[in-house]
Amino acid sequence: MIEPTRLSAVPEVAEVSAFEEFFLAQHERLFQALYLLTGDRSEADDLAQEALLRAYERWDRVGAMDSPAGYVYRMGLNLHRSGLRALVGPGSPGLRRCSGRGPQWAGGGEP
Repeated sequence: MIEPTRLSAVPEVAEVSAFEEFFLAQHERLFQALYLLTGDRSEADDLAQEALLRAYERWDRVGAMDSPAGYVYRMGLNLHRSGLRALVGPGSPGLRRCSGRGPQWAGGGEP
């Protein structure tokens, strides 16, 4: 007789790898942070999935870091910024590098 596949969303404790533990601990918080950033649930979910996938692909290095969660949060933020750059396009005055003096607007100067 063939045993049915277990469809449990949360594997047994003995089956959980280090990355799975990290994923279960960080996914929801990462999603919430990216949702606050984007204001769009679908985009936040896509960004969180992509950041966690990239962390998984490099888990041997990411897992050994002092703060793997910080690295993944930064990766999610960078993915969002890259998406904005692609949307606006190069040379557009809509997004400019901030000099650290506060917000800069396309027309120049401070708000």
